[in-house]
Amino acid sequence: MIYSEDNKSKSWTQNIILKKLQKKYTHDLKWQNISNMIYLSLNHELRAKIQEIETELRLAGPDNFLEFLINTKTYNDFKQISLLKSDIVLNILMQDKNHKEIIRDFNNDFLNKKNNYDINFMKYFDHIIKNAEYMLYKIKKISYLQENFLYNTGHNFNINFDDFKKNE
Repeated sequence: MIYSEDNKSKSWTQNIILKKLQKKYTHDLKWQNISNMIYLSLNHELRAKIQEIETELRLAGPDNFLEFLINTKTYNDFKQISLLKSDIVLNILMQDKNHKEIIRDFNNDFLNKKNNYDINFMKYFDHIIKNAEYMLYKIKKISYLQENFLYNTGHNFNINFDDFKKNE
């Protein structure tokens, strides 16, 4: 996943659009849950979750980093999303009264696509699932780095500065 200023701007724009769609369809409970999953996959939110996890680790300083992380809400949210299938999510959304309008508006406003509504929705949700899998990988990587490098060294680095002195 590559983060750039364009992705950042796009992510914030998508956030605004998503909030409008959430407000427009407040009584469609399946949509509310699905839109929350979509929100978690936005680039700015992914970055925020990584920072949140790193902060939790620093503050808690647990003995077993991975065990600590897999018990966080963030990890469990992404774990649940990673187990989903886009066609099932679409079928669940179709239980909402306004599902046709939601899918149409999501495609038109959020994805900026004007046709193949169901297919576009499922493709985007496949992207969300991939983002969740990426986050799980990233969380485990953070755990590994914290446990093996940042805390176990105690920040007591022994650097031989003699090697770096100018030859006199």
